[in-house]
Amino acid sequence: MLNRGLLLFGLLLTGSPAVAEDPVVAVDTLKGESLRGVLSSLTDAQLVLQTEQGPQEILVSELLAVRPDAAAAARSADGEVRLADGTRLAAANYTSGATSARFEHPRYGELTVPLDRVTSARLLAAEGNSVAIWTQLLERPLKKDLLAIKKAEVVDHLDGVVGSVDDKTVRFVLDGEEVPVKRERVFGLIYFRRDGAPRPTIAATIDTIDGDRLSAGKVTWADGRWRVELPGGIPLEAETGVFRTLDFSLGKVLYLSEVDPRNVEHVSWWDEPWVNFTYRRNRNFDGKPLRLAGKTWPRGLAIHSLTTLTYRLGGDYRRFVALAGIDDEIRAHGNVLLTISGDDKTLYEGEIGVENPRRPAIPLDLDVTGVVELKIKVDFGKNNDIGDRLHLVDARVTK
Repeated sequence: MLNRGLLLFGLLLTGSPAVAEDPVVAVDTLKGESLRGVLSSLTDAQLVLQTEQGPQEILVSELLAVRPDAAAAARSADGEVRLADGTRLAAANYTSGATSARFEHPRYGELTVPLDRVTSARLLAAEGNSVAIWTQLLERPLKKDLLAIKKAEVVDHLDGVVGSVDDKTVRFVLDGEEVPVKRERVFGLIYFRRDGAPRPTIAATIDTIDGDRLSAGKVTWADGRWRVELPGGIPLEAETGVFRTLDFSLGKVLYLSEVDPRNVEHVSWWDEPWVNFTYRRNRNFDGKPLRLAGKTWPRGLAIHSLTTLTYRLGGDYRRFVALAGIDDEIRAHGNVLLTISGDDKTLYEGEIGVENPRRPAIPLDLDVTGVVELKIKVDFGKNNDIGDRLHLVDARVTK
């Protein structure tokens, strides 16, 4: 584990001092490296990390994630504003006019954003039954704007057109007639936005200690400050300790559980139609979270023996990475032969299961440079078990 005091002392001796406010961070790269050190700088082009082995310069194009040691106190507000790029911000005193919206953030102060970038504005605190109701409303397909009204413990809604919002009134057009609604009754607003708007370039997705999520078009670290620019040119600044995770993986990583295989082949061992061992995404065959090597995994594939999955990579990726093993619930008797090939060339083949009792999970890291089609074949192992359930957790390809 990195000792910050010793590291800073060593850096001072070598003439490369780190600023006192510079955060200690963990860094993951596309090459599979996991580094830890003091963040000296982050620009559009590269990250400079001071480690016990000396300074490390990492191209932003090679970054997967940066995880600072967060230490600042969290700040919150009752409301929340969501933007079309995926940004979520705590918000108070939301108002809007014809072209822009304004609100106060507990950390960044007053913010002004183009109204056409706002997808929703929750004006009251989400608590009790209102949390689930509001979540359902956010997921509804819309044909008009939506006005959510708080009635005791229930949130009701109306479809229409949201007009201007001030500190007393929300103007709402219902069936062609404008209705002024007292702001104190309004739980939230959801704006209808047509598809087809150009997607902004996102450099990183940032999760903060305040519960915000920032889709950053640009993010830098210098002079003891994070500087973020949201799509649309909205600037934010934050001190060290505010950001929990900076995810640079967008467009660089593809999780196999998030896409459809080009082809699925499965031979059922059972004649009963109710037995379905077609592969599963992010769940085991009992509908439970994936369990492997004593841990729960949010992403991955559950694959029964006599199954072959083919994925089209198009030659765009360099590495296939996953952890392979038998579902913890049946590991005592599960055993499979796993074969992974790229364009019909075998990249990995091995028995997984009871033949390796001391290795409940096998790490895979395969070169798939130039591979157009990736094929994952799960067959019976030596024991010809019929209860085989292979888990490929965190299965992904990276550029």
